[in-house]
Amino acid sequence: MTARLAMPTDSAALLAIYARYIATSITFEYELPSVAQFAAHIEDVLRVYPYIALFEGSRAIAYAYTHRFKERAAYSWCAECSIYIDPDFTHQGIGSRLYQVLFEISRLQGVRELFAVVTTPNEPSARLHAKMGFVRAGLYRNAGYKNDLWWDISIFQKSLQADCADTGAPLPLKSISEIDAEIINKICKKYF
Repeated sequence: MTARLAMPTDSAALLAIYARYIATSITFEYELPSVAQFAAHIEDVLRVYPYIALFEGSRAIAYAYTHRFKERAAYSWCAECSIYIDPDFTHQGIGSRLYQVLFEISRLQGVRELFAVVTTPNEPSARLHAKMGFVRAGLYRNAGYKNDLWWDISIFQKSLQADCADTGAPLPLKSISEIDAEIINKICKKYF
């Protein structure tokens, strides 16, 4: 397996993974984005955050990314994360390793708090987040309507910086382009 920063040209391959989730409650999107829309999404995320694509040979089998948690300036040091794995490759530890990649890169950027939003119930995802050190920080009841049902969402949170209690102003968040590409490659190779 090989992990690297995704590129907009990966959009069709990564969209094929996402397409397998569109009919489920795992995503609250109703319609599958077009390849062009998905490429724009990848490009938009990569302006600031990591978007990791995982391949087995030439086949895309998973992707993971972080993105802005909330729009207000005070949230700048928080990020939300998402991971999608081809269902043929689940239960192989891929999610845990992708999270390790995101954790390391996010720390280098200066992200302090990482959040994951999970449709509830989803016990496999809840177990993964607990294993990775996330705590359940909240539950939003009846937050989304899909497939003729109202779904709750759980918010999971993980602190990435040991000094979150300090009172000094944090350094500005580094964009992914400010992190040396070789360092990102080394992090990806460390786990894949």
